[in-house]
Amino acid sequence: MRSILGRWIVPLLLVTALSGCGQMNTWFLPPEQQSQQRLARAKTLLDAGDTSAALEELTRALQANPNHVPTITAVGDIHRKTGNYDQAVKNYKRACDIDPYAFRPHYNLGVTYQAMAAVADGAETVRNFLRQAVMTYIRALAIDPNSFHAKLNLGACYFQMGQHDLAEQATREALASQPDSARANNNLGIILETTNRLEEAVAAYKRSIEADPNQPDILVNLGAVYLRQEKIRSALAAFRQANRLDPNNAETCLQLGVCYFRLKQLDPAVQAFQDAIRLDPYDAGAYRGFGVICMYQYVVDNRRTDLRDKALRAWRYSLKLEPTQTDLQRLLQRYDTSSHTAGPSGKSNSEKRFSRVS
Repeated sequence: MRSILGRWIVPLLLVTALSGCGQMNTWFLPPEQQSQQRLARAKTLLDAGDTSAALEELTRALQANPNHVPTITAVGDIHRKTGNYDQAVKNYKRACDIDPYAFRPHYNLGVTYQAMAAVADGAETVRNFLRQAVMTYIRALAIDPNSFHAKLNLGACYFQMGQHDLAEQATREALASQPDSARANNNLGIILETTNRLEEAVAAYKRSIEADPNQPDILVNLGAVYLRQEKIRSALAAFRQANRLDPNNAETCLQLGVCYFRLKQLDPAVQAFQDAIRLDPYDAGAYRGFGVICMYQYVVDNRRTDLRDKALRAWRYSLKLEPTQTDLQRLLQRYDTSSHTAGPSGKSNSEKRFSRVS
């Protein structure tokens, strides 16, 4: 009797142990179903933030089914999101080789090349990654011609490569399927602004803001175009709204200072530049702008040598942060070696510089 029980107890314990680990059912499934179950389990682990366990689960899935394209792609996704771009590329390429008609690995390979371009050193290296991204997105669009994101990203790559016509074409094709896309309208606005079609750029930025009003960066883009058009009050309104949405953005404060100065509202201009310096102590433009206002006030009343000294200190520090400001170097030399009033030309130079800040 004991020998019979002994023969059953061990298998029974083994089955119980396997069931407790949650693996028994998976092991007895066909390879395709094993891969699907492990893929689903890996997604759950990823959603919970356990990347290592998810990668381990996917590795086991590939042991059961080495050519399962969705699993290979999922492994690539983990490597891409953790910054291991070389390994991500290997996984995506393998998935594409196994299934040349699988859209997702092709698209994600393009995304990876684009990410590699963003962190690459050297213009030629960046351009090579962008070329590879373009070719990959084109292959992805051959598989799925209606992919909004592939068209949008393709347009962004063309823009970075300086091919503005192709960038606009791809972006407009994306907009044809999603005309209210905030991202696509913003991208179109940037392209149009770059090619000096300012009225069209304004319209595109406005469409983007209408689609998603909570976009301080796009409001800054819109304000910069208004500045180029000499629509100072419109620019000020855009920058104010951006500042309300994101009061801790130094660039917005800098642009507010530009607008206030152009409108001869000196006190709020000073405050805006000081806010920019507080938020970003290394913003050369903010120190320059603060110095311009101080020197402007000194030009109006040359008894205020304290303002001249403040301007000189601010300009020196701006040049320390950004030494390539040759026009500011000339201004500094002019006022640092003379205590007399500069006259209209000094004032004009300051204002001209501000009109080009964007």
